[in-house]
Amino acid sequence: MYPKQYKQKSVWDQIDMIQKVMSIDFNEGEVEKILSLPLPEKAEGLFVIPRQRGSYINEIENSLSVISESRKFYSHCQFGKKDIRRQERTRQAVSFIERSQEAIGDIIIIPAQFGLPYKGFSAKEVERKMSPREFGLGAKEVSWMLFTHYGREYKESSIHPFCPGDVAKVKKSFILSPYFEHGEKILEFGVLDCNQSLQDFGAVTAFF
Repeated sequence: MYPKQYKQKSVWDQIDMIQKVMSIDFNEGEVEKILSLPLPEKAEGLFVIPRQRGSYINEIENSLSVISESRKFYSHCQFGKKDIRRQERTRQAVSFIERSQEAIGDIIIIPAQFGLPYKGFSAKEVERKMSPREFGLGAKEVSWMLFTHYGREYKESSIHPFCPGDVAKVKKSFILSPYFEHGEKILEFGVLDCNQSLQDFGAVTAFF
């Protein structure tokens, strides 16, 4: 289960938190339209993510930097521009959401789940189990979700989120998925094998 400290925040609370660390413009009326829609099946809530402004690797670096300024944090990874990439399914889904929510402004709002439904499954297994309108989230999205939901990854967490929407490489093969885990006293960021099934990890996915 999720840590007892984890509580789903409202979209407005998430927007307020993001506004404190970066400048964003958004249309309140368009946000309300999203809030009026029913959640897709399996979605646990709505999560606010800043719209992509630069290269994806820069987006990851920026989101990890925001986390590091809000809590104790350590990254085991140093990615170059060609060391991590979006899964094609995720790239297409995020692009679709960005186009369909263009009128909102500098953010997108995505229905997602934070890992519990895929507890113990590898990234490869999750790919086969996802519904047609479901896709894996990457390190950028999960970083912002953790920033706005501090209690999701805490010392009492028994299920740590990993990011099946990204794939990173070791040597020349893209076989790794990014993950977050609360260590002894610190939030850590690393990678695990896409084929590895670990009972204390769960894939974070979203819906469109």
